[in-house]
Amino acid sequence: KAYVSGSSTEVTALAKNATPIWVDSGELDGQVDLTKGLALDEYMQADLKSMRQTEAVYGVAVNASATHNSQTAAENIAVGQYAGVAATGNANVILGSTEAYVDSATINKAAAGTPNARQQVSIRAADHSNAAGFIGSVAGGAAGVGAGIDVDVFKNQTKAYVVNSDDVKRTNVRSAGGTTIEAASTQGVSSLAVGASGGLVAVAGTAVVAVFESTTEAKVDNATVAAGSLDMDAYHASRLAVGAGTVVGGGDAYGG
Repeated sequence: KAYVSGSSTEVTALAKNATPIWVDSGELDGQVDLTKGLALDEYMQADLKSMRQTEAVYGVAVNASATHNSQTAAENIAVGQYAGVAATGNANVILGSTEAYVDSATINKAAAGTPNARQQVSIRAADHSNAAGFIGSVAGGAAGVGAGIDVDVFKNQTKAYVVNSDDVKRTNVRSAGGTTIEAASTQGVSSLAVGASGGLVAVAGTAVVAVFESTTEAKVDNATVAAGSLDMDAYHASRLAVGAGTVVGGGDAYGG
């Protein structure tokens, strides 16, 4: 969390210095190529941290950002004279809360002095998550059963807001230039699941499950924002790239 709170809290930055402060903007340099997680010969984990972008702010910045990477590779091989059973499963759960806010405080008090026209307030929250998994099962025998399943669950809260939870003093945010209140989140999954079996009776199956249950929110509630311009935005994107297959061979063969 990044926040300014409390009815007695006042923060003022008149932006009279020509040199800005550089902070994390919450944006990424492009987007992750999810297909890289489906090709084993060029497999690579997304480096979200190095993709982070910065912004110049003249004034006050209340910015919080997070990146999450999960990488899994699991294989299982079973061979038996009579029966071979191989099953491989993987579950990734990525959750958390990233918040940037001003609550019951004053940013740039009107009586503090004359600000420069470029005076800004930046309130940004960003969360970017990526999961990549390879699951493989191979089974052989008179009866061969091979199964692979990959499960990815995202439950992230990403919020940027200006609110007033204290009735003693109303929240005030002022800027001569622009004020930005922005929440941004992205989630990506690359999942490759393979099941193979061979025998007189052969059964193979694969499954990929992705659950996206996240909240991305930008708001002003019971507060005053006075700015040269106001940009308030909430952005979310979830993407899924899947490669799943089964290989079966035998007198009786079943794949799914």
